[in-house]
Amino acid sequence: MESKRFVKYLSDSIANLSSMIMSISSGTRAPVEESAVPLSSINMSEEMQDYKSASGHLDEEVVVMKRSDHERSCSELASSKTMIEDLKRKEEEYSRMLKNYDATLTYVLERNEKEKALLESIVMNEEIERLRSNEYRLKSYIQALKRDLFASEDKIEALQRVSNERIEFLAGKVEEIKGMYEEERKKVSSLSKKLSELESDFGTKCEEMVELVEYCKYLLR
Repeated sequence: MESKRFVKYLSDSIANLSSMIMSISSGTRAPVEESAVPLSSINMSEEMQDYKSASGHLDEEVVVMKRSDHERSCSELASSKTMIEDLKRKEEEYSRMLKNYDATLTYVLERNEKEKALLESIVMNEEIERLRSNEYRLKSYIQALKRDLFASEDKIEALQRVSNERIEFLAGKVEEIKGMYEEERKKVSSLSKKLSELESDFGTKCEEMVELVEYCKYLLR
């Protein structure tokens, strides 16, 4: 009975280790209960010594069988421990690779953000420079329009001065012509009077001449 229980104990331990290995290798490791026997707590030599001291009456055949089972169990346990250590190393390596991937992804994202910010800054600077250039051109155009406006105002003022001077000159000429016209009209009126007087005198003289001729004719008879 004692040997059967010991063999069952070893079989259960190996089954627990196998289930642990399968869980780790499948990537879905289940939490190990505290009742499971860890590898470090299994010391097969001590178990065998305790077993021998408790069951000293076992025969030699049973002892030999237990030794072979013990060696097989130790070999399986060592193989399982090696597999677990390999899996732990792989897990650590995968964890390290995952951390490296996370760090690389973080670096790439940060770099993309920096490049995006830099690109936005470049675009903003170009837009600002374009707006400044447009502002400079508009200011230059406004200054040119102001200069043209001032020049036009100066020309208009000059033309107005010339026009006013011309109007004043023509108004003076008109007044002068009006004065000359009045003088000529007065002269014409005076000449008309003189002509009328001369015509009257001429008529009188003609009548006198007719009378004189008639008188001479009378004398010549």
